[in-house]
Amino acid sequence: MDLVWAWGPSSADGRGYAADTGMRFAHRGWLWGTAPHWQNTRLGERSFVVELRAGALGAADALRHARAILRLP
Repeated sequence: MDLVWAWGPSSADGRGYAADTGMRFAHRGWLWGTAPHWQNTRLGERSFVVELRAGALGAADALRHARAILRLP
């Protein structure tokens, strides 16, 4: 899908990750019963979903994602 999906307190991190990787960002509520919903509501932790595009992940893309992860607070 080439999409980063985040909601609530995780939105800023998700938006930053999307910008750092050149992916689209979707600000949508979590689906009930999903891991991100549970992590954000029950644990009070930030999380977001990264839906990579179809196909193989090349070395340059992998490095871009790794760098984006390391920039998160």
